[in-house]
Amino acid sequence: PPNTKEKAAATLAANMSNNTNANANNNSTKGSPNTSEISDTERLWLYSIGSLCTLCGHPRRSIKELALRSLRHALLAAGWAGESPTAWRECFQKGLIPMLNSLCGKQALDEKSAKPNATPPKRGARGVAGGRNRQLNQHNQLNLDAVTLIFQCFLHHLEHLGSMEGFSVFWFKFLGSIEKYMRTNNQDKELNLSEQFVVHITENFKNLFLVMCTSGIFKTASQNAGQDLLALSLSIVGSFRPDLKSELMGLTASGGVEATNSKPASAK
Repeated sequence: PPNTKEKAAATLAANMSNNTNANANNNSTKGSPNTSEISDTERLWLYSIGSLCTLCGHPRRSIKELALRSLRHALLAAGWAGESPTAWRECFQKGLIPMLNSLCGKQALDEKSAKPNATPPKRGARGVAGGRNRQLNQHNQLNLDAVTLIFQCFLHHLEHLGSMEGFSVFWFKFLGSIEKYMRTNNQDKELNLSEQFVVHITENFKNLFLVMCTSGIFKTASQNAGQDLLALSLSIVGSFRPDLKSELMGLTASGGVEATNSKPASAK
């Protein structure tokens, strides 16, 4: 079949992920790796994550679906709960965030490619158009699932990410990466994200933000960084979505988290 090589590539990447997780479990009794550097096992794992992230942008739905399923297992497998925060930072910065940018950037292109270039014959035209629409909806749903997985991974490993040195820098880079996808009046016509996509990312971000508030991550990270991360984050969100800022402040207040409108000393 014409897609045999593509399925083989996805299967190979999935096997690499499974083998790497197995190696991690076997080596877990030898002690935790040094958090100041990435081990060889982690480098192999990061390589497989990068390969799967690339395959998640494949135009064939079957390849994309298999890669996303394998990526979910590789990211949320229990055997990696004790790996270094540095490895998870690299995972986001060199794997998951570029995947998010790629998926969102190709959204408009996918919609254009799904449209027929020429008027189809009248006979069976409705069925052909319906098939294209179903295919587009399936691809869009997989894109939404990939976005959900990124936020799930952040929540699942929040303790490790929050404990790493320089978490404040990592957090603001992450916030800057997803900011443009939460804008209701997007100026970038190349993105052309649907309302469903914007709402989906926004709801996932709201959930992540609330968990970070209630879990004390913001408080601990603020003490380590010497600046109020919660106030700075709200200020950034307010610069492009004042309505979202108000909603987040309401959520933090109802969750018993004190939020302030005042700027931290470092932001003056």
